[in-house]
Amino acid sequence: MSVYHAEKPAYLRQALQSIADQDCAPAEVVLVEDGKIPDELAAVIDAYEASLPIVRLKFEANRGLGPSLKDGVDLCAHEIIARMDSDDVARRSRLCEQYRYINSNKIDVVGSFIEEFNYNPCDLNIIRKLPLKNDEIRSRLGRRNCFNHMTVMFRKSKVLRAGSYQDEPYFEDYGLWLRMRKQGSKFANMPVVHVDARIGDGFAARRSGYKYIGREIRALFSFWRQGLIGWWDLFFGLTIRTSVRSMPSWIFQKIYMKILRSKTSVK
Repeated sequence: MSVYHAEKPAYLRQALQSIADQDCAPAEVVLVEDGKIPDELAAVIDAYEASLPIVRLKFEANRGLGPSLKDGVDLCAHEIIARMDSDDVARRSRLCEQYRYINSNKIDVVGSFIEEFNYNPCDLNIIRKLPLKNDEIRSRLGRRNCFNHMTVMFRKSKVLRAGSYQDEPYFEDYGLWLRMRKQGSKFANMPVVHVDARIGDGFAARRSGYKYIGREIRALFSFWRQGLIGWWDLFFGLTIRTSVRSMPSWIFQKIYMKILRSKTSVK
């Protein structure tokens, strides 16, 4: 988990509590403080050091998510690592179920569905589903990110072999999955919700607009030059994806909620 100065203490407290409530306790919780954080955030972490095996990695300056996660992975003492965002809520069975799955199926990265919420878990009843099987994920990965990042559990050795996380703003995880695909890693998603993911107000604006589009175009060209995506994947990204993101945020939000997500009873 990575935290920085703009996090809300109440959200971080909720995220850490969901880890403390897991049916299977983690051996360690590596928490990267990406730059100086306010006293209120530090107090939340201090309070959970009594109930969680927190290992803190502190940096004076904010460097971004990619470098923070890279250093966090390096610090992890164990082969199996679970990712978590500092404002989301893990369901109690997440670690147990994913740990059993990744080992019994010899998977390198396993993710799951998320249920998105604004203020309280389940207040939207919107599920983000993704492809489940390795072949389907590998075939679709060139055109879309096939993992909910805050749900993944992966093998440290395979992540390091692929170059780990890199400084690719907004696309740190997508770049990693593409590099892991190139090295032959095996993927899966479990057809169950393991994390309640906070989207909050303004999520459409954060995922659209010219700043995001510029970052996406640079990332796509970088992936193409590295041989991680093909010509048609690049063309699709530069046309379809950027066209949708260039729409007014209220239109993008409607597309996001009505087409890219589904209302379902999956739990």
